Amino acid sequence: MKIVLLVAFYGICSGLTAGAASITRGPYLQSAAADRITVCWRTDVATTGEVSYGLAAESLGTPVVVPGTRTDHAVTLTGLPPATRHYYRIQGSADSGTPVNVSGPSYWFNTSPATGSASPTRIWVVGDSGYQSNDPITSRDSYMNATAAGGKRTDLFMMLGDNAYATGTDSQYQAAVFWRYQTLLKNTPLWSTIGNHDDTSVPAVPPAPYYSIFTFPITGECGGVPSGTEKYYSFNYGNIHFICLDSNTYASVSDIPGGTYGMVDWLRDDLAACTSDWIVAFMHQGPYSRGTHLSDTEQELFLTRQHIVPLLEQYGADLVLYGHSHAYERSRFIDGHYGLSTTWNGTTMVKQGGNGSVVGGVDAAGNFDTLPAAANGAYQKPAATARSGAVYSVVGASSSAQGWKQPVSSALVHPSPHPAHLVNLNLMGSMVLEIDGNRLNAQYFDIHGALRDDFTIL
Repeated sequence: MKIVLLVAFYGICSGLTAGAASITRGPYLQSAAADRITVCWRTDVATTGEVSYGLAAESLGTPVVVPGTRTDHAVTLTGLPPATRHYYRIQGSADSGTPVNVSGPSYWFNTSPATGSASPTRIWVVGDSGYQSNDPITSRDSYMNATAAGGKRTDLFMMLGDNAYATGTDSQYQAAVFWRYQTLLKNTPLWSTIGNHDDTSVPAVPPAPYYSIFTFPITGECGGVPSGTEKYYSFNYGNIHFICLDSNTYASVSDIPGGTYGMVDWLRDDLAACTSDWIVAFMHQGPYSRGTHLSDTEQELFLTRQHIVPLLEQYGADLVLYGHSHAYERSRFIDGHYGLSTTWNGTTMVKQGGNGSVVGGVDAAGNFDTLPAAANGAYQKPAATARSGAVYSVVGASSSAQGWKQPVSSALVHPSPHPAHLVNLNLMGSMVLEIDGNRLNAQYFDIHGALRDDFTIL
């Protein structure tokens, strides 16, 4: 009964009468680039898939039609001008029942800026957001309200894996992603990396629903070198190059450079071809953590340090985001730490001291202090310069903060953090990235919208 009521409610929210040929998922936007975007949705019965678009909601062109009928739809629009708002209509005819026809001034998307052009960009980042509770809803509302109040928009929505607990089923995705973020998803492209809980299909036979839910670029159509797989891929947004990595699959993260061509070889080629000002990489399991997972003892985390981090640093990556540990951890501005935490050398591995903030800093009690003395100034870095420093951040508490594993503690601040980390908070929240020209600013907000960490790279 609960599912029936929710589907009916969603149909009403979409401007449709509940019943045959209603939209039950989406619309949501995928694989966005300067000249293209993919519009996805689900209907309760098989229909055709048709999308019309234009520069005004009341003046749309001839629809792009995908032949045949189906319930899960993905229509790719190509030949679009960059950095332009388009309005769109979803249509579809069923063999019986009410046809789908959804449009209006709230149905729009913006194409990406031309590759290489600098454009103010706002990115919302959540990690391990898949638990069902009111906390991620509170976080969503805080973020959306603050964005609207600031007269801003979200250009990209990024998920760091474990998007739907506990096993990444289709119904869990419906609740944790598509019902929760439906207002955002119809206007904002969603990008994701795969987590260990996303790759557990029921029954446990691949492929997991994750692969049919998402449509990510595999042929380089959104920028970057073709990967041939949705597990890892890259894309451009203006002067930013984003790299999604699969640290969840052992065969991907254990790839030996120069062996059978795999993710690490692809990463090398993608980085070598990159000419963007900014490089942002994201994955699920990352190189440094003492949260609910330990990077000294867990194989996938160790292998990211051994095989992935050296390449990212060789080609001048600026920011590396990941989840998996259900906490917030943020590194110093570092380079060259590829071993166990016992091999950390702050003298040689910290490229610049300070907290990187121009507005304040996190005190010993875990509070963000906005006094001028707490701000140490932005990190300075020559653009795309090898081995000149990067920030690594665990953003894995977007639906649950579960304390520290070594030593076991529920304290707000880690009593014995990883030495690479400067900020360690057992606190639910999400990250907002704003990149404008030669400036990247990252801020971590708790679920009520309070600022808890801040850093800038110039």
